[in-house]
Amino acid sequence: MTGNYNGKTTLSRPDRDSSPILPAITKPGTVQSQKSDAGYLVSTNQILNTGPLFSLLLNSISSPRRYKCSWSMIFLQYDFLTVVLLTITSAQAFRNSSQSDSLRNRLRYIRRLSRMKQPNTDCQRRSSQTVTSSRSSRNLDDGNFTFVGAVEITLNVTNATNSITVHANDLEIDDESVSVRRLTDEVDLVVLGLSPDTGRHFFTVTVAESLVVGQQYRLRINYTGHLREDMGGFYRSYYNVGTEKRWLASTQFQPTSARRAFPCFDEPGLKAIFKVSIGVDSGRHALANMPVESINVDAEPGIAWHHFQETPMPISTYLIAFVVSDFSNLSSSDGFYSTWQREAAVEQAQYSIEVTPRLMRALEAYTGQEYFLPKLDQVAVPDFDAGAMENWGLITYREQLILYVEGVSRAMDKQNVATIIAHELAHKWFGNLVSPKWWKYLWLNEGFATFFEYFTTASVETSWRLDHQFVPYAVQSALASDSLQSSHPMTVDVGSPNEISSIFSTVSYSKAGSVIRMIEHCLTPEIFRQGISQYVATHGNQTAEPDYLFRALQEQYENEVESPEFDVKTVLDTWSTQKGYPVITVTRNYSQGQTTVRQERFLRNMSESPTDTHDYKWWVPLTYTTQSQLDFNTTAAKTWLEASQDSSLVNVSAASNEWILFNIQETGFYRVNYDARNWDLLANYLNSDSFTNIHVLNRAQLLDDAFNLARAGVLNYGTALSLTKYLARETDYIPWYSALTGFNYLDRRIRGMSEYGHHTFKKYLLRLFENVNDTLGFEEQETDNHTTKINRNLIMSWLCNYEVKSCTDYATREFAALMNNPDSYYISPNLKSVVYCNGLRFGGEEEWDFLWNRYLNHNVNTEQVIILGVLGCTKNETLAHRYLRTTITAESGVRSQDYYRIYPSVYNNPYGVEHAISFLEENYLNIYEYNNNSSSSIISVISDISGVISTQEQVDRVKAFIANELSQEFDFNVTTSALNSLSTAENNLLWLNTYGSTIMTWIKQQDYRLPTGIVPDNYYVVLKPNLDGDTFQFEGRVNILINVTENTDRITLHADDIEIDNTTIDIQSITVSAHIVVETITYDSLRQFYDFKLDQELVAGRRYRILLFYKGYHREDMSGFYRSYYEKDNERRWLASTQFQPASARRAFPCFDEPGLKAKFRVTIGRTNDTHALSNMPVQSTTIDELEPNIEWDHFQETPMPISTYLIAFVVSDFVNLSSSDGFYSTWQRADAISQAQYSIDV
Repeated sequence: MTGNYNGKTTLSRPDRDSSPILPAITKPGTVQSQKSDAGYLVSTNQILNTGPLFSLLLNSISSPRRYKCSWSMIFLQYDFLTVVLLTITSAQAFRNSSQSDSLRNRLRYIRRLSRMKQPNTDCQRRSSQTVTSSRSSRNLDDGNFTFVGAVEITLNVTNATNSITVHANDLEIDDESVSVRRLTDEVDLVVLGLSPDTGRHFFTVTVAESLVVGQQYRLRINYTGHLREDMGGFYRSYYNVGTEKRWLASTQFQPTSARRAFPCFDEPGLKAIFKVSIGVDSGRHALANMPVESINVDAEPGIAWHHFQETPMPISTYLIAFVVSDFSNLSSSDGFYSTWQREAAVEQAQYSIEVTPRLMRALEAYTGQEYFLPKLDQVAVPDFDAGAMENWGLITYREQLILYVEGVSRAMDKQNVATIIAHELAHKWFGNLVSPKWWKYLWLNEGFATFFEYFTTASVETSWRLDHQFVPYAVQSALASDSLQSSHPMTVDVGSPNEISSIFSTVSYSKAGSVIRMIEHCLTPEIFRQGISQYVATHGNQTAEPDYLFRALQEQYENEVESPEFDVKTVLDTWSTQKGYPVITVTRNYSQGQTTVRQERFLRNMSESPTDTHDYKWWVPLTYTTQSQLDFNTTAAKTWLEASQDSSLVNVSAASNEWILFNIQETGFYRVNYDARNWDLLANYLNSDSFTNIHVLNRAQLLDDAFNLARAGVLNYGTALSLTKYLARETDYIPWYSALTGFNYLDRRIRGMSEYGHHTFKKYLLRLFENVNDTLGFEEQETDNHTTKINRNLIMSWLCNYEVKSCTDYATREFAALMNNPDSYYISPNLKSVVYCNGLRFGGEEEWDFLWNRYLNHNVNTEQVIILGVLGCTKNETLAHRYLRTTITAESGVRSQDYYRIYPSVYNNPYGVEHAISFLEENYLNIYEYNNNSSSSIISVISDISGVISTQEQVDRVKAFIANELSQEFDFNVTTSALNSLSTAENNLLWLNTYGSTIMTWIKQQDYRLPTGIVPDNYYVVLKPNLDGDTFQFEGRVNILINVTENTDRITLHADDIEIDNTTIDIQSITVSAHIVVETITYDSLRQFYDFKLDQELVAGRRYRILLFYKGYHREDMSGFYRSYYEKDNERRWLASTQFQPASARRAFPCFDEPGLKAKFRVTIGRTNDTHALSNMPVQSTTIDELEPNIEWDHFQETPMPISTYLIAFVVSDFVNLSSSDGFYSTWQRADAISQAQYSIDV
């Protein structure tokens, strides 16, 4: 099954007494054990260990006595009775009502259906076991949504007992119909009692005599069920044709919901043969696991009975499926493959019908076993909670994962269709043919399906680089999930349905797939393939546990390798029975040429105390290469770090100035840390033109490991971030995906520091984006390969989210064109999410309504999914709330399967977090009531918001809501759970307090340059030095005329050791005569920046004036506008002078203090009348201060040309001068040194 999972489930060992596992006393469709020629015990759950699998299957069908082929038959009739009858809560209750005669007539009809003569088959003649259900398709149209049925199960008794326990959930059993017949003499046993156990979904039938071991019995039960809308069991779905709602019924049984369609032994290890019949009315048809054998029409009610062929092998209940609909199909030329969907979507199945046979052939070739069912149907179900479901012969999907339209759907949509089909087809061997004995071994299903999802598709769609994509999508996502304390082992004890559902997680899928890939490389791909083929051949049509797999791989390994280096079970037990994984720390002794490796369990927060005392150690396959070797192809282990070892010496031949790199192509499921020197060697190499010599997967690995090691506190963030500098050269999608996964966490957290801090962080990333953006561009090219298209979407999403003008202009322009011509304007599907999101971000209600209506009316589900993902991009709180309200509004237009997309669509935008919090505050009671008065629905929203909260203010706001609102409506337990769900946000804030300043210091140190969007044109600097007394301060005013070359909402200039009066800041637009408001002022002391965040953008091409008042200091450090002195008559005479080169003009006046930012200057200096002032230009005029007559103001001429700030100078002193004869040259000095200036004047 492909599904949604979070991989964060905490599991506890189930209590043996309360575990809802059926007692092992009766088995469906099994016979008394008997000896085969090969010496193995044989039953319907077991096949011979010799001979080709397919021939065995044929023998099991053609030679019934060999297996005593017991089977189950299901009748499903779409009932035609009245609404009153179908809405009764239970048959027993209705028997006591005034309409009991009508019900009895109905039940008699069902019993008659269960005794209908079926087409003759060998199995029928030798077995009378049936599982019957009946249901009326008119109930899909009359609002009744119930079905009635009967089930017959042939039982084989393995332990003496007088009771039979089956699973049943949400079924109303007709007590009178329950019977148990002994098949040896066709005698019905006396039923003493019926005992439902709703907690464990048990239904127990107690009979008057003990069932005899080795004999067969038949259990028959009639019942009524419900077609719910929860996408579990046998449920209802719909689609619209115009204003008409068309209903259908489909199934989703995995893991524990077959019991909602018929009473059964609902455990994966209890396989049985099935036969299904379904009755439908005109206008609909039925599909099931097997082809239709015959159709009988019941004339009186107008029901057409579809009788399906018996399954050729035993099947687990969770793999049974049926669909009743009016869908149309698109089939392969041979009719073997069919995809069923709404009539309006038939053409959308073209790609799936083309790629499915290719994937099937690839899997058959790999496993050496053919798919042997007589057909394969695939169904696009409008409402489907899981992504897809691997039912034998009848795979069900969400529409978006099976339907694709060229020119409308994205490249990633096409990839999803192919990979999900491959995932489900892989289950035909791993899960269906070889089934897990119990759900604790779920990873044997999902790990292999995940593995083949990528690598089978890679062999079919060879240009998609799916073998590379596996690393960031599967390996690295699993490493992230499995680093939590709350993770679980791949093999994990589970009991209850909730526990079982909880392990459909990243661990069971992606970690298991990654470990399978790891052992493939350890064994070599061909030995692994042959071992897998043997595993499937040996255990086909049986159940399995991990040891069976390990044994098959070991046997093949020993057959091919004379001296095996490891034992498969010993190795894989450490990976499958322990949660987590190791970080391998590599420490080099550079003088002695030795390398030590050490293992310890990696946790996302390594400072956390472990939640258990288990000594976590693994058998770790070590692969490595060096700067001189550059061997990135040898992925088999060069040596092993054994589970008994904490550390070991590894013989790596590398010079002291060369890097070494472990975990080639990230084939091992572990992280790698190095000593500081080796990290530096790697970072320096990446930041060279030779960076592509490191395999692209290892470039991605280095980034992912570094980010996560730093987040865990193992690696300094400066070291981790130093690796990212090379991204300015990188254009490949794989490393960029890994890098941006790491940066995404930093981005969310740094938003909580300050607006300026996040702005600085963004600037660093935007510099890294420049090359890849220039390479990709915004327009899609015909020559673009698959990953280039995906990469462009990734990069543009970040650029537009950071509101880079070129990106947002492109997106909003495209969106406007689409609105003007919605039927024919073409936007590349791979850019739609960017265009749509920014159309809403910079638009209003009209744009939002346009996209919402496009969602409601579009015929292609992949397009609808894109829209659902971006409707939360709006900055408008009212519109965001309107969208969130669809999650608590019946008939909102959004299917419940898609609710999970809505909150993230809102809160993944920085302004959306506040919108989500305010919606929660205003609507928490509606959330509670809409979700069946479930307080957990409120907790879930708080928990989700907690993950995206960035500031303490947001945490405090949610806490206040819990204290002031939630606590008034709900009990203490709910309030406590709500507060606990905020732990993620609080931990993130703690992380920010710990690492935020370190990260920002490093980021700032990477760029001391001013932004390029503002160029100074003219300065008018006014200074009044104070050399009397002990203050040595000066007052200043600067008026700067600037030209704007790029739109910007901030002004950043240099200032150091001066105090700007923030209350007097004045910024005016000269071009349009407008005042600009400063929202925030930030002083960046590290880079000596003064940053003014404005309330509006400065527009490119316009001129603005900045007026600043400030104070400065005449220091004695001979830099900036500093003070000096000389002695005369035992008196210290003070003067003020300047030294601005290279970067100290900023200590005299706020300025754009870079040599390239030249401007014209005018300078005015106020001095006491016993001193004089000098500057770059001659004095133009001198005025006396009206308030301080002893102060004279020297106004210097404007410079005739632009000058760099470091070349501006002024001196205030009582010096005297010696001048040339023409007065052009003057040398100024103290009076008693005037004669010493003669040579300088002459020369």
